[in-house]
Amino acid sequence: MTDLGPPKKARGRLRAGLRDRLKPRLDEADEATAARDLQMISGHQALAQGLKARGITHVYSLPGNPVYATIAAFADAGLVTVGCRTQNGAMNAALAHNYRAGRLAAVALCSPAPGLTNSLTGLNDAYANQWPLVLIAGGAEESSWNFQLSDAARMAAPFAKAVYAVKDRTQLSADLDAAIAQAGTGPCGPVCLEVAPAALNGRASDVLAASTDTATTTRPALQDIPAADRPVILLGEGLRWTAGDIAPLRAALEATGLPVLASPMARGILPDDHPQNVFAAGPDVLTACDQILLCGAQADWRFAGIPAALARLDPVEIPAEGASLIAQLQALPRRAQHQTWMQAMQPRQAQIMAQIATRAKQPNDAAKIIELSAALDRSLKTLCPDGVVSVIEGGLALSWGHLVWSTQQPFTRLTPGQNGTMGVGIPQGLGAALADPDQTVVALVGDVGFAFAAAELETALRNKAHLIVVIADNSAISGRAFQDRWMAPDSHDTLRYSPSVNYADIARGWGVPAQQITGAAALHDALATAVSAQKTQAGPQVISVTLSPDGAGPASGPG
Repeated sequence: MTDLGPPKKARGRLRAGLRDRLKPRLDEADEATAARDLQMISGHQALAQGLKARGITHVYSLPGNPVYATIAAFADAGLVTVGCRTQNGAMNAALAHNYRAGRLAAVALCSPAPGLTNSLTGLNDAYANQWPLVLIAGGAEESSWNFQLSDAARMAAPFAKAVYAVKDRTQLSADLDAAIAQAGTGPCGPVCLEVAPAALNGRASDVLAASTDTATTTRPALQDIPAADRPVILLGEGLRWTAGDIAPLRAALEATGLPVLASPMARGILPDDHPQNVFAAGPDVLTACDQILLCGAQADWRFAGIPAALARLDPVEIPAEGASLIAQLQALPRRAQHQTWMQAMQPRQAQIMAQIATRAKQPNDAAKIIELSAALDRSLKTLCPDGVVSVIEGGLALSWGHLVWSTQQPFTRLTPGQNGTMGVGIPQGLGAALADPDQTVVALVGDVGFAFAAAELETALRNKAHLIVVIADNSAISGRAFQDRWMAPDSHDTLRYSPSVNYADIARGWGVPAQQITGAAALHDALATAVSAQKTQAGPQVISVTLSPDGAGPASGPG
């Protein structure tokens, strides 16, 4: 990793910048050298060829100087270049693309200073969730006009596994190899590659061929895990990068006979209706267990009930690498009490799901999200029997919706992950759809998340992404009643929004077909229309669902 050295200081003044621009023309010797350089490969071209040689297929970016030439070189080299509307949208689309691809297949590209700072939230999300990503950031020209001289590498450092500041063209090959290797090496994570203009514009003869290093990783040794009466297995999305074929993993999990909890993005390794899958009974399982076994998972808030469990237990982390993971599961100590333990948790799972169904009939915001998510689940099973990739973001939707919107196939659900970042649903849906064009992607977003990222609908339209966005419009952040919890009665609307906002009209303003409906009861017909339309009209569809308690909502515009 590059030694960042001391922070950069602004250099020169306007007069120095003008001097740079008023230098005499090249003399004849310099012109001859320049002519020879034209036969060599620039850093822009070398990066393009290097990424392609290393298996990268897509680049997501809102570019600026000096990376306009870079993204043009990427397109010329045959990489799919996706021009996003926001840098954070580009980051989340690339992250989702990699998750669906199951490998590092997409990178993000940004310009210096504001381009990099606008990318930091996505970089932090990748770091917190251990998702692989390479962010290529253009560097600033330090000698001209004092423009965008922020220290990009230093700003990115707290949110990245590694930062490489490439100052010279000769560094490119080694640093690109190192960045890609770092991002994909467990635990995975984001790496920032800041490339200075001198490195981008410099020319050399090498084409950044992929490294021929064939070093193999050492299989982790099996651990001696103590026997326990009530163990629980926690699965996380880290398995996406290491587990390999899911069938042997599923068989190994079934052979343990133990309760299994999965993070939202790891759901589907065991289908939701599998008898060992006790995702809804998580708090009860974690309260009663006497051993926690982590498999590609982080013990965090996404497992409801984990704080109390961690206060009395230290989790055991099982190596998540394919064959080692399966061997470790097969070697777990077996006890007669395990069957009793499993049998005690199964009815609790069914009981809690019944309680959630009852809660959906109550007149509150959470109930309306549960009702909407359950309607999504029922309708999509009929309309898309082969399954969909689902994306869920937002407070209430993430808390309740994922419990009733089922997942049957592994790694087909995307969420904001550990940070709970809002505004990621639409760009994640975009990236997932472009990673797998034959798969329908359905994103459930709140009105807040939609407003963060509505511009990326045009990106999805331009790139013909098969994406259906369902907006849970409750005219507030976390529901209209949320303000009553925190604000004085009759206070000015701070956490509530105007119910007259028509999100379907906003989507149409971006050129995207949209429907405005009221309540979950109308969802099936709207989904049927959207799914049917995508068979003949490639691109996104939007369904805005009014969930305000009194049924009031925006006036419906033309469909």
